[in-house]
Amino acid sequence: MGRVEGAEGFQKSQEWDVVVVGAGPAGSRLAYQLAGTGHDVLIVDKAAFPRHRIGESLTGECGKMLREMGLEPQMKAQRFPVKAGVFVAGPSAKANFYVPVQDRDEHGQLGPRTTWQVRRPEFDVMLLDAAKAAGAVFLQAEARDVLRHQGTVTGITAKENNGRQFDIKSKFVLDATGYSTFLCKKRVTGRRNAGRYAKQVAVFAQFENVDRSVAPETGDTVIYYGSKDNWAWSIPLEEGITSIGCVQPVSVLKQSGLTPEAFMEQRLRTLHPRLAEATAHAVRVTETWKMANYSYRIDDFAGNGFLCIGDAHRFLDPIFSFGVYMGMKEADMAATAISKALATPQDQARVFDDFKARSDRAQGVLQNMINTFWDYPLVFLRLAHYTHRDELTDIFAGRVFDDSVEDMEIVQIMGDLMRNSISVHG
Repeated sequence: MGRVEGAEGFQKSQEWDVVVVGAGPAGSRLAYQLAGTGHDVLIVDKAAFPRHRIGESLTGECGKMLREMGLEPQMKAQRFPVKAGVFVAGPSAKANFYVPVQDRDEHGQLGPRTTWQVRRPEFDVMLLDAAKAAGAVFLQAEARDVLRHQGTVTGITAKENNGRQFDIKSKFVLDATGYSTFLCKKRVTGRRNAGRYAKQVAVFAQFENVDRSVAPETGDTVIYYGSKDNWAWSIPLEEGITSIGCVQPVSVLKQSGLTPEAFMEQRLRTLHPRLAEATAHAVRVTETWKMANYSYRIDDFAGNGFLCIGDAHRFLDPIFSFGVYMGMKEADMAATAISKALATPQDQARVFDDFKARSDRAQGVLQNMINTFWDYPLVFLRLAHYTHRDELTDIFAGRVFDDSVEDMEIVQIMGDLMRNSISVHG
Protein backbone atom coordinates (compact mmCIF):
# COMPACT_ATOMS: atom_id res chain seq x y z
CA MET A 1 0.00 0.00 0.00
CA GLY A 2 1.48 3.32 -1.04
CA ARG A 3 1.94 6.54 0.87
CA VAL A 4 -0.95 9.03 0.85
CA GLU A 5 0.34 12.25 -0.66
CA GLY A 6 -0.38 15.92 -0.90
CA ALA A 7 -3.48 18.05 -1.11
CA GLU A 8 -4.63 18.06 -4.72
CA GLY A 9 -7.68 20.27 -5.06
CA PHE A 10 -7.05 22.20 -1.84
CA GLN A 11 -7.51 25.97 -1.96
CA LYS A 12 -7.01 28.05 1.17
CA SER A 13 -9.72 30.50 0.16
CA GLN A 14 -12.40 27.84 -0.27
CA GLU A 15 -15.23 27.41 2.21
CA TRP A 16 -15.88 23.71 2.64
CA ASP A 17 -19.13 22.01 3.49
CA VAL A 18 -17.29 19.85 6.01
CA VAL A 19 -13.79 19.72 7.46
CA VAL A 20 -13.00 16.33 8.97
CA VAL A 21 -10.16 16.46 11.49
CA GLY A 22 -8.57 13.02 11.67
CA ALA A 23 -7.97 10.53 8.85
CA GLY A 24 -8.45 7.27 10.73
CA PRO A 25 -11.20 4.77 9.84
CA ALA A 26 -13.99 6.96 11.28
CA GLY A 27 -12.85 10.13 9.54
CA SER A 28 -12.19 8.44 6.21
CA ARG A 29 -15.52 6.60 6.28
CA LEU A 30 -17.33 9.87 7.03
CA ALA A 31 -15.51 11.69 4.23
CA TYR A 32 -16.24 8.81 1.84
CA GLN A 33 -19.96 8.99 2.59
CA LEU A 34 -20.26 12.77 2.38
CA ALA A 35 -18.05 13.25 -0.67
CA GLY A 36 -19.88 10.43 -2.39
CA THR A 37 -23.14 12.41 -2.12
CA GLY A 38 -21.63 15.55 -3.64
CA HIS A 39 -20.48 17.51 -0.60
CA ASP A 40 -17.18 19.41 -0.52
CA VAL A 41 -15.12 17.60 2.11
CA LEU A 42 -11.62 18.30 3.38
CA ILE A 43 -9.77 15.82 5.61
CA VAL A 44 -7.02 17.30 7.78
CA ASP A 45 -4.47 15.17 9.61
CA LYS A 46 -0.95 16.02 10.76
CA ALA A 47 0.32 12.45 10.30
CA ALA A 48 2.13 11.11 7.29
CA PHE A 49 0.49 7.91 6.09
CA PRO A 50 1.03 5.02 6.55
CA ARG A 51 1.35 5.37 10.33
CA HIS A 52 1.39 3.01 13.28
CA ARG A 53 -1.92 2.46 15.07
CA ILE A 54 -3.36 -0.13 17.45
CA GLY A 55 -6.82 -1.59 16.90
CA GLU A 56 -6.41 -4.52 14.57
CA SER A 57 -9.62 -6.53 15.02
CA LEU A 58 -12.80 -5.73 13.06
CA THR A 59 -16.34 -6.73 13.94
CA GLY A 60 -18.62 -8.45 11.44
CA GLU A 61 -20.47 -5.20 10.78
CA CYS A 62 -17.16 -3.56 9.80
CA GLY A 63 -16.64 -6.35 7.31
CA LYS A 64 -20.09 -5.67 5.88
CA MET A 65 -19.31 -1.96 5.49
CA LEU A 66 -16.05 -2.71 3.70
CA ARG A 67 -17.80 -5.04 1.28
CA GLU A 68 -20.39 -2.33 0.59
CA MET A 69 -17.50 0.04 -0.23
CA GLY A 70 -16.18 -2.48 -2.74
CA LEU A 71 -13.00 -3.04 -0.73
CA GLU A 72 -13.18 -6.83 -0.32
CA PRO A 73 -10.75 -7.48 -3.21
CA GLN A 74 -8.22 -5.13 -1.61
CA MET A 75 -8.69 -6.79 1.79
CA LYS A 76 -7.95 -10.13 0.17
CA ALA A 77 -5.00 -8.72 -1.76
CA GLN A 78 -3.49 -7.51 1.52
CA ARG A 79 -3.88 -11.07 2.83
CA PHE A 80 -5.47 -9.86 6.04
CA PRO A 81 -6.37 -12.85 8.26
CA VAL A 82 -10.02 -13.88 8.03
CA LYS A 83 -11.82 -13.68 11.38
CA ALA A 84 -14.77 -15.98 12.02
CA GLY A 85 -15.31 -15.18 15.70
CA VAL A 86 -13.96 -14.35 19.13
CA PHE A 87 -12.89 -17.11 21.53
CA VAL A 88 -12.82 -16.23 25.23
CA ALA A 89 -10.54 -18.45 27.30
CA GLY A 90 -11.95 -18.12 30.80
CA PRO A 91 -10.25 -18.85 34.10
CA SER A 92 -11.37 -22.49 33.72
CA ALA A 93 -12.34 -24.69 30.77
CA LYS A 94 -16.01 -24.50 31.79
CA ALA A 95 -15.85 -20.70 31.48
CA ASN A 96 -14.72 -20.73 27.84
CA PHE A 97 -17.13 -19.45 25.19
CA TYR A 98 -17.15 -18.46 21.53
CA VAL A 99 -18.98 -15.62 19.77
CA PRO A 100 -19.16 -16.23 16.00
CA VAL A 101 -19.23 -13.43 13.44
CA GLN A 102 -22.78 -13.33 12.10
CA ASP A 103 -25.32 -10.94 10.61
CA ARG A 104 -28.97 -10.96 9.63
CA ASP A 105 -30.12 -11.63 6.09
CA GLU A 106 -33.07 -9.99 4.33
CA HIS A 107 -35.41 -12.37 6.17
CA GLY A 108 -34.06 -11.41 9.57
CA GLN A 109 -32.25 -14.70 10.12
CA LEU A 110 -28.81 -14.80 11.74
CA GLY A 111 -26.21 -16.47 9.58
CA PRO A 112 -22.43 -16.93 9.56
CA ARG A 113 -20.21 -14.26 8.10
CA THR A 114 -16.54 -13.42 8.27
CA THR A 115 -14.57 -10.25 8.76
CA TRP A 116 -10.86 -9.48 9.00
CA GLN A 117 -7.99 -8.77 11.31
CA VAL A 118 -6.04 -5.85 9.87
CA ARG A 119 -2.66 -4.17 9.98
CA ARG A 120 -3.71 -0.62 10.64
CA PRO A 121 -1.03 1.18 8.60
CA GLU A 122 -2.20 -0.50 5.37
CA PHE A 123 -5.87 -0.50 6.39
CA ASP A 124 -6.01 3.21 7.20
CA VAL A 125 -4.36 4.12 3.88
CA MET A 126 -6.91 1.93 2.06
CA LEU A 127 -9.85 3.78 3.63
CA LEU A 128 -8.28 7.20 3.10
CA ASP A 129 -7.66 6.36 -0.56
CA ALA A 130 -11.34 5.34 -0.86
CA ALA A 131 -12.40 8.70 0.59
CA LYS A 132 -10.16 10.54 -1.89
CA ALA A 133 -11.50 8.46 -4.77
CA ALA A 134 -15.02 9.49 -3.72
CA GLY A 135 -14.02 13.14 -4.04
CA ALA A 136 -12.69 14.15 -0.62
CA VAL A 137 -9.48 16.21 -0.43
CA PHE A 138 -6.73 15.29 2.03
CA LEU A 139 -4.43 17.89 3.58
CA GLN A 140 -1.48 16.91 5.74
CA ALA A 141 -1.50 19.65 8.34
CA GLU A 142 -2.06 20.05 12.08
CA ALA A 143 -5.40 21.37 13.29
CA ARG A 144 -4.33 24.03 15.79
CA ASP A 145 -7.51 25.84 16.80
CA VAL A 146 -11.19 26.35 16.05
CA LEU A 147 -12.84 29.29 14.31
CA ARG A 148 -16.03 30.57 15.91
CA HIS A 149 -18.63 33.18 15.09
CA GLN A 150 -21.42 34.08 17.53
CA GLY A 151 -21.16 30.70 19.27
CA THR A 152 -21.03 28.63 16.09
CA VAL A 153 -17.99 26.67 14.90
CA THR A 154 -17.08 27.98 11.45
CA GLY A 155 -13.80 26.20 10.66
CA ILE A 156 -10.31 25.56 11.96
CA THR A 157 -6.84 27.06 12.00
CA ALA A 158 -4.29 24.68 10.46
CA LYS A 159 -0.50 24.57 10.48
CA GLU A 160 1.52 23.08 7.64
CA ASN A 161 4.87 21.34 8.04
CA ASN A 162 6.64 24.51 6.92
CA GLY A 163 5.23 26.30 9.97
CA ARG A 164 2.72 28.50 8.13
CA GLN A 165 -0.69 28.84 9.74
CA PHE A 166 -3.92 29.70 7.95
CA ASP A 167 -7.68 29.51 8.48
CA ILE A 168 -9.95 26.98 6.81
CA LYS A 169 -13.62 27.94 6.72
CA SER A 170 -16.36 25.34 6.72
CA LYS A 171 -20.05 24.93 7.46
CA PHE A 172 -19.29 22.03 9.81
CA VAL A 173 -16.26 20.64 11.63
CA LEU A 174 -16.21 16.91 12.40
CA ASP A 175 -13.83 15.64 15.07
CA ALA A 176 -12.52 12.15 14.26
CA THR A 177 -9.21 12.52 16.13
CA GLY A 178 -9.76 9.61 18.51
CA TYR A 179 -7.90 9.81 21.82
CA SER A 180 -6.64 13.28 20.89
CA THR A 181 -10.21 14.63 21.35
CA PHE A 182 -9.40 17.82 19.45
CA LEU A 183 -12.67 19.68 19.99
CA CYS A 184 -12.74 18.81 23.68
CA LYS A 185 -9.26 20.23 24.19
CA LYS A 186 -10.38 23.41 22.42
CA ARG A 187 -13.35 23.61 24.83
CA VAL A 188 -15.92 23.28 22.10
CA THR A 189 -17.54 20.21 23.66
CA GLY A 190 -18.25 19.36 27.28
CA ARG A 191 -15.49 18.16 29.56
CA ARG A 192 -13.78 14.78 29.32
CA ASN A 193 -14.91 12.46 32.12
CA ALA A 194 -12.90 9.42 33.14
CA GLY A 195 -14.76 6.11 32.79
CA ARG A 196 -14.62 3.18 35.14
CA TYR A 197 -11.74 1.60 33.20
CA ALA A 198 -9.62 4.76 33.04
CA LYS A 199 -7.02 3.43 35.49
CA GLN A 200 -5.99 0.58 33.21
CA VAL A 201 -2.90 0.27 31.07
CA ALA A 202 -2.08 -1.97 28.12
CA VAL A 203 1.36 -3.21 27.14
CA PHE A 204 1.48 -4.78 23.71
CA ALA A 205 3.80 -5.95 20.97
CA GLN A 206 3.95 -8.22 17.93
CA PHE A 207 5.36 -11.74 18.08
CA GLU A 208 6.37 -14.63 15.88
CA ASN A 209 5.74 -18.31 16.69
CA VAL A 210 2.52 -17.83 18.68
CA ASP A 211 0.33 -20.92 18.84
CA ARG A 212 -3.02 -19.92 17.33
CA SER A 213 -4.73 -23.30 17.76
CA VAL A 214 -6.45 -22.11 20.95
CA ALA A 215 -9.30 -20.67 18.83
CA PRO A 216 -11.56 -22.67 16.48
CA GLU A 217 -10.07 -20.83 13.47
CA THR A 218 -6.48 -19.59 13.26
CA GLY A 219 -7.66 -16.13 12.17
CA ASP A 220 -9.87 -15.63 15.22
CA THR A 221 -9.32 -13.25 18.11
CA VAL A 222 -8.53 -14.91 21.44
CA ILE A 223 -9.27 -13.14 24.72
CA TYR A 224 -7.52 -14.57 27.76
CA TYR A 225 -9.52 -13.70 30.88
CA GLY A 226 -7.19 -13.92 33.86
CA SER A 227 -9.17 -12.17 36.59
CA LYS A 228 -11.23 -9.01 36.99
CA ASP A 229 -9.56 -6.16 35.05
CA ASN A 230 -6.70 -8.48 33.98
CA TRP A 231 -6.90 -9.86 30.47
CA ALA A 232 -4.96 -10.26 27.24
CA TRP A 233 -5.72 -10.25 23.54
CA SER A 234 -4.17 -12.32 20.77
CA ILE A 235 -4.89 -11.10 17.24
CA PRO A 236 -3.35 -12.61 14.07
CA LEU A 237 -1.96 -9.90 11.78
CA GLU A 238 -0.35 -11.90 9.00
CA GLU A 239 1.36 -15.20 8.38
CA GLY A 240 3.47 -15.87 11.46
CA ILE A 241 2.89 -12.47 13.16
CA THR A 242 0.47 -12.01 16.08
CA SER A 243 -0.42 -8.94 18.11
CA ILE A 244 -0.57 -9.63 21.84
CA GLY A 245 -1.53 -7.13 24.50
CA CYS A 246 -1.91 -7.46 28.25
CA VAL A 247 -4.32 -5.14 30.06
CA GLN A 248 -4.28 -4.55 33.80
CA PRO A 249 -4.66 -1.76 36.38
CA VAL A 250 -1.96 0.90 36.16
CA SER A 251 -1.06 0.15 39.78
CA VAL A 252 0.01 -3.39 38.87
CA LEU A 253 2.56 -2.10 36.35
CA LYS A 254 3.84 0.61 38.70
CA GLN A 255 4.22 -1.76 41.65
CA SER A 256 6.18 -4.24 39.53
CA GLY A 257 8.99 -1.73 38.97
CA LEU A 258 9.62 -3.39 35.60
CA THR A 259 10.18 -1.91 32.17
CA PRO A 260 7.30 -2.46 29.71
CA GLU A 261 9.37 -5.17 27.97
CA ALA A 262 10.11 -7.07 31.18
CA PHE A 263 6.55 -6.62 32.41
CA MET A 264 5.20 -7.99 29.14
CA GLU A 265 7.36 -11.09 29.44
CA GLN A 266 6.17 -11.61 33.01
CA ARG A 267 2.48 -11.25 32.08
CA LEU A 268 2.81 -13.72 29.22
CA ARG A 269 3.95 -16.30 31.76
CA THR A 270 1.54 -15.50 34.60
CA LEU A 271 -1.70 -13.91 33.33
CA HIS A 272 -3.33 -17.09 32.01
CA PRO A 273 -2.02 -20.68 31.68
CA ARG A 274 -3.22 -21.03 28.08
CA LEU A 275 -1.56 -17.74 27.14
CA ALA A 276 1.68 -19.06 28.65
CA GLU A 277 1.35 -22.22 26.54
CA ALA A 278 0.52 -20.29 23.36
CA THR A 279 3.55 -18.00 23.75
CA ALA A 280 6.03 -20.56 25.08
CA HIS A 281 8.13 -20.27 21.92
CA ALA A 282 7.10 -16.75 20.88
CA VAL A 283 9.71 -14.22 19.80
CA ARG A 284 8.97 -10.51 20.05
CA VAL A 285 9.63 -8.74 16.72
CA THR A 286 8.66 -5.15 17.60
CA GLU A 287 9.19 -2.79 20.47
CA THR A 288 6.79 -3.06 23.40
CA TRP A 289 4.27 -0.22 23.43
CA LYS A 290 2.31 1.12 26.39
CA MET A 291 -1.06 2.87 26.40
CA ALA A 292 -2.90 4.09 29.50
CA ASN A 293 -6.21 5.75 30.35
CA TYR A 294 -8.51 3.58 28.29
CA SER A 295 -11.97 4.78 29.23
CA TYR A 296 -13.62 8.20 28.97
CA ARG A 297 -16.77 10.01 27.98
CA ILE A 298 -17.25 13.55 26.64
CA ASP A 299 -20.54 15.37 27.10
CA ASP A 300 -22.17 17.71 24.56
CA PHE A 301 -20.32 16.15 21.63
CA ALA A 302 -22.53 17.76 18.97
CA GLY A 303 -23.64 21.38 18.65
CA ASN A 304 -23.64 24.48 16.49
CA GLY A 305 -21.39 23.67 13.56
CA PHE A 306 -19.68 20.58 15.00
CA LEU A 307 -19.93 16.85 15.67
CA CYS A 308 -17.60 14.30 17.30
CA ILE A 309 -17.59 10.67 16.26
CA GLY A 310 -16.05 7.50 17.64
CA ASP A 311 -13.23 7.80 20.15
CA ALA A 312 -13.33 11.60 19.81
CA HIS A 313 -16.18 11.58 22.32
CA ARG A 314 -16.26 8.18 24.02
CA PHE A 315 -14.12 5.11 24.48
CA LEU A 316 -15.10 1.97 26.36
CA ASP A 317 -13.00 -0.94 27.56
CA PRO A 318 -11.47 -2.37 24.34
CA ILE A 319 -11.96 -6.03 25.26
CA PHE A 320 -14.43 -6.84 22.46
CA SER A 321 -12.85 -4.63 19.76
CA PHE A 322 -15.82 -2.32 19.17
CA GLY A 323 -13.66 0.79 18.65
CA VAL A 324 -13.31 0.79 14.84
CA TYR A 325 -16.92 -0.32 14.40
CA MET A 326 -18.32 2.43 16.64
CA GLY A 327 -16.28 5.02 14.77
CA MET A 328 -17.36 3.84 11.32
CA LYS A 329 -21.01 3.40 12.30
CA GLU A 330 -21.16 6.84 13.89
CA ALA A 331 -19.52 8.17 10.72
CA ASP A 332 -22.52 6.89 8.75
CA MET A 333 -24.93 8.44 11.24
CA ALA A 334 -23.01 11.73 11.18
CA ALA A 335 -23.01 11.78 7.37
CA THR A 336 -26.79 11.49 7.40
CA ALA A 337 -27.13 14.18 10.07
CA ILE A 338 -24.78 16.57 8.25
CA SER A 339 -26.55 16.07 4.92
CA LYS A 340 -29.88 16.92 6.56
CA ALA A 341 -28.40 19.94 8.32
CA LEU A 342 -26.88 21.24 5.08
CA ALA A 343 -30.19 20.82 3.27
CA THR A 344 -32.32 22.34 6.05
CA PRO A 345 -30.14 24.37 8.45
CA GLN A 346 -33.13 25.15 10.64
CA ASP A 347 -33.32 21.43 11.55
CA GLN A 348 -29.70 21.16 12.71
CA ALA A 349 -30.50 21.11 16.44
CA ARG A 350 -33.07 18.33 16.05
CA VAL A 351 -30.97 16.07 13.81
CA PHE A 352 -27.91 16.53 16.01
CA ASP A 353 -29.94 15.74 19.13
CA ASP A 354 -31.16 12.57 17.39
CA PHE A 355 -27.55 11.67 16.57
CA LYS A 356 -26.46 12.14 20.20
CA ALA A 357 -29.41 10.15 21.57
CA ARG A 358 -28.82 7.21 19.22
CA SER A 359 -25.10 7.18 19.97
CA ASP A 360 -25.62 7.41 23.73
CA ARG A 361 -28.14 4.56 23.65
CA ALA A 362 -25.78 2.28 21.71
CA GLN A 363 -22.80 3.17 23.87
CA GLY A 364 -24.88 2.55 26.98
CA VAL A 365 -25.84 -0.95 25.83
CA LEU A 366 -22.21 -1.82 25.13
CA GLN A 367 -21.12 -0.31 28.46
CA ASN A 368 -23.62 -2.48 30.34
CA MET A 369 -22.48 -5.54 28.40
CA ILE A 370 -18.81 -4.93 29.24
CA ASN A 371 -19.65 -4.18 32.88
CA THR A 372 -21.63 -7.41 33.09
CA PHE A 373 -18.68 -9.31 31.65
CA TRP A 374 -16.38 -7.95 34.37
CA ASP A 375 -18.72 -7.70 37.36
CA TYR A 376 -20.87 -10.81 36.79
CA PRO A 377 -18.70 -13.23 34.79
CA LEU A 378 -20.82 -16.30 35.57
CA VAL A 379 -24.00 -14.50 34.51
CA PHE A 380 -22.31 -13.33 31.32
CA LEU A 381 -21.12 -16.88 30.60
CA ARG A 382 -24.64 -18.22 31.01
CA LEU A 383 -26.08 -15.51 28.75
CA ALA A 384 -23.36 -15.94 26.09
CA HIS A 385 -23.13 -19.71 26.08
CA TYR A 386 -26.58 -20.97 27.01
CA THR A 387 -29.66 -18.77 27.41
CA HIS A 388 -29.22 -15.72 25.14
CA ARG A 389 -26.51 -16.65 22.67
CA ASP A 390 -28.37 -15.39 19.57
CA GLU A 391 -29.18 -12.05 21.19
CA LEU A 392 -25.58 -11.53 22.27
CA THR A 393 -24.41 -12.42 18.77
CA ASP A 394 -26.93 -9.89 17.45
CA ILE A 395 -25.34 -7.19 19.62
CA PHE A 396 -21.93 -8.08 18.22
CA ALA A 397 -23.46 -7.97 14.73
CA GLY A 398 -24.36 -4.31 15.21
CA ARG A 399 -27.93 -4.28 16.50
CA VAL A 400 -26.95 -1.81 19.25
CA PHE A 401 -27.93 1.03 16.93
CA ASP A 402 -31.40 -0.36 16.10
CA ASP A 403 -34.42 1.31 17.66
CA SER A 404 -35.46 -2.10 18.99
CA VAL A 405 -32.25 -2.78 20.93
CA GLU A 406 -33.77 -1.91 24.31
CA ASP A 407 -36.53 -4.46 23.71
CA MET A 408 -33.99 -7.30 23.72
CA GLU A 409 -34.27 -9.42 26.85
CA ILE A 410 -30.50 -9.66 27.26
CA VAL A 411 -30.22 -5.85 27.19
CA GLN A 412 -32.89 -5.58 29.88
CA ILE A 413 -31.16 -8.21 32.03
CA MET A 414 -27.78 -6.49 31.81
CA GLY A 415 -29.32 -3.08 32.44
CA ASP A 416 -31.10 -4.37 35.54
CA LEU A 417 -27.85 -5.88 36.82
CA MET A 418 -26.04 -2.57 36.49
CA ARG A 419 -28.87 -0.57 38.07
CA ASN A 420 -29.00 -2.98 41.01
CA SER A 421 -25.23 -2.80 41.35
CA ILE A 422 -25.36 1.00 41.52
CA SER A 423 -28.16 0.96 44.12
CA VAL A 424 -26.23 -1.52 46.29
CA HIS A 425 -22.78 0.01 46.02
CA GLY A 426 -23.78 3.66 45.54
